[in-house]
Amino acid sequence: MRHSQCSNGIGRYVALIFAATSLTACSPEFTAATNEVLGDVTKKGRTIPQAVAAFTAATPAALPPAALTAWEAFARGQCREQGESFVAQRFAPLSGRDASVDHVERHFARRQGGFVSADFNADGKPDFVLTTPGRGCVSTGPAYGDRGSPVDFIISTASGYRVFDGFIGWIAPAMVTRRGDRDVLDLPGGFSGRCGPVTQVTWGWTGNGVDALERRNDSGHLVNKEGCVEAAASGRSSMMPLDERSSIMRAAGFTNPGPANRWRYDDEYCDRVWAEIDEVADLNADGQLDAIVKSDDDQCLGMNQRLVVILTKKKEGWTRVTDFRRRFAVFSFHPRPGIAWPDIEIFDGMDGVSKPDGRIEAGGCEPFLRWNGREYVGGGTSQNGRICELTADGRKALATVSPTSRTVDFPPIEKGYYAVGVSCSKASRGGGDMLAYFDEQRLVAFDGGKRLLGFQRLGRNRYKVEATSSDESGRRSRADFVIAVQGRESFTETQYGDRYTHCPTTQIPLSIRQEWGDLAPR
Repeated sequence: MRHSQCSNGIGRYVALIFAATSLTACSPEFTAATNEVLGDVTKKGRTIPQAVAAFTAATPAALPPAALTAWEAFARGQCREQGESFVAQRFAPLSGRDASVDHVERHFARRQGGFVSADFNADGKPDFVLTTPGRGCVSTGPAYGDRGSPVDFIISTASGYRVFDGFIGWIAPAMVTRRGDRDVLDLPGGFSGRCGPVTQVTWGWTGNGVDALERRNDSGHLVNKEGCVEAAASGRSSMMPLDERSSIMRAAGFTNPGPANRWRYDDEYCDRVWAEIDEVADLNADGQLDAIVKSDDDQCLGMNQRLVVILTKKKEGWTRVTDFRRRFAVFSFHPRPGIAWPDIEIFDGMDGVSKPDGRIEAGGCEPFLRWNGREYVGGGTSQNGRICELTADGRKALATVSPTSRTVDFPPIEKGYYAVGVSCSKASRGGGDMLAYFDEQRLVAFDGGKRLLGFQRLGRNRYKVEATSSDESGRRSRADFVIAVQGRESFTETQYGDRYTHCPTTQIPLSIRQEWGDLAPR
């Protein structure tokens, strides 16, 4: 906004904003607030008084006294743990659309912290995200660095406010976005794990605290902390509704949730057991969600014992598939042709072999569980999926399956080229990065693909594609996926929801066909 607009322009409405928000006239924050109001007028058709009212309602001028008191008690405790004294902080709302570092450092230069209001737990009451140079702790060293400053969350409850430790970073109002009935904070990531980059971390309410709900890479795919791609509704990172998460925990045997992921388990004497949903994914490739719940409590489970519960979702709700307990439990899934659920190899993490990429693998033959059509039973021993020996139950489970009953040569779709998420004409003009080639041997694109092993009919027009893929080191692993067929010329890959549309070969540039398509060497 030009200075003339600030001093002369919208007169009494500028005064309204000034009076409602306690912003200094013609300051950067004041200018940003006025711009936001005018944006509502021009883009949303509001009158200026309506826009002012909307702005002031969404942007409290100060923290409620009870919220500030709760945060100060939390901050004093943090400073005390660090052996430092606490100095009370002043706060003002962050506003405008500047870069987050500019937002925050302007406030710090005036010796005040900043806050953004939101509704993270969908109770209709304002919650707050706070940033301060160092939580008010008096330190001889720098209060914050290039990565950012401490960020805390103040969440409204029926009895007042609770404060949760967040992260180190830079925040801005634009990072708060609406997801369904509640707000979340989308924090740019910008770091790399062992599998690849994490470019965004979404923070929000988990039901009993604030934590990272999901992480995404630069392609928009859900990933874990190491940048490894996960299923579409993976782990704590999923945006699963609160009641759904509660249903999973109840089905796993956990009730009466408390702070810091503490639950009651089994009986009243196990009232502070740590437990969380570790992953939500399609473990048996039937197109339905399954869940893994992990728990850890020395008093109730035994010294260093880890409890793992596997659940699946049916029409009547979440039900338990199996559970196991092991010291420092490390486990992995290994699909077997013709068996609905994968083998589960389980071993003591202290006996495993640490790999350079951070994985822990079995150092020898370890027990595994096998699905016999009704339940998991002891199947024998294996080492990283390679069978060492089978028990009688393990052989019987393998003998009773009938893979031919569901096996098909190829799903009822056309073989050849498919446009992914766009029309064939757009995919052909796009240089090949929105095209894929699919036949009975492979599903490939310009950046690689999967080697196909077979196909199984799952019912309701869904097909499991048994496949392998290789990582950067050339090591191959299973990469099964499920497709839902809409017709001869289209299907949807269920994990990420990508829609594939068949394209005539005549529309495909010869260079693509020769480089990785039907004319490329196999």
